[in-house]
Amino acid sequence: MAQDDSFTLDQSIAAQKALRSALNLPEEVFPVEAFVGMVSDERAIREIG
Repeated sequence: MAQDDSFTLDQSIAAQKALRSALNLPEEVFPVEAFVGMVSDERAIREIG
C-alpha cells in the first residue's frame, strides 16, 4: 500500500497547536495582509479589483 504524505487542514492546525503548546510558545497571530495572502488566490483578487 502506498504511503499518503498529505494532511488535512484540521490535522495541520492541530499539529501546529500541539507543537507550540509543547514548546510553551504563544498562539501564532498574523497581520490581516499576511492572512489574506495565505487564504486567497492573489491573482483572482487582482482580477476582481
